[in-house]
Amino acid sequence: MRNTFFKNNFKSEDFEECFNWYREHMNELPQGLYTIPGVRIKDLPSTITKILKALENRKMNSPYYGMLSNLLYYRDEIIRLSDGKLSLDSKPEGEEQTAQE
Repeated sequence: MRNTFFKNNFKSEDFEECFNWYREHMNELPQGLYTIPGVRIKDLPSTITKILKALENRKMNSPYYGMLSNLLYYRDEIIRLSDGKLSLDSKPEGEEQTAQE
């Protein structure tokens, strides 16, 4: 698992990649997520939507790196817990996966 907490510098590509992944998989997110022992997000889709909305029109600078770090961590945990059903390269259910050469 990639640990991005407290990372203090991101490229705009990091933000776009993360933002796009959530857009593509919003309907496949689990309802809740335990982030660390004893800490649970009860309504993950709503939480992710609010974070994305807060970041949507912001310039990527240090005040927003914490939110992006959390999104990346949540994404990595969702992928890990999906038992291979989701990945960084996966398409939402019902969409064809294109072969990469």
